[in-house]
Amino acid sequence: MLECINDLEHEGAIDFDGSFVRLADMKSVNLRDWSELPANHRKFEFVSPAELSEALFVIVQDAHSVDREGCMSAALNLIGFKRLTGSIQARLDEVIDDLIAEGRLLERSGRLQVCV
Repeated sequence: MLECINDLEHEGAIDFDGSFVRLADMKSVNLRDWSELPANHRKFEFVSPAELSEALFVIVQDAHSVDREGCMSAALNLIGFKRLTGSIQARLDEVIDDLIAEGRLLERSGRLQVCV
């Protein structure tokens, strides 16, 4: 199976980061409500970075300005998770840092905002 994934990535059909696969021409990410999944499928580590990025971006966009923890809590709620644990917060901090590095978000005075 990994050979097929690598072939598709080499052809430019998909993007594969070692854990998650997505179509290369996929412009947007659909946010899912993970709370409706069976417990054995509802694990935070199963949520792709692209979906986390989209959830965080949507929250900042809607709020216009929000602190990191508020953004994380709201994004978790948006995709159907309840508790902001230390490991979840660390992962979301990385995604927020990536959004800032990509120029999609900026952090000013401890508040996240969409770059315009």
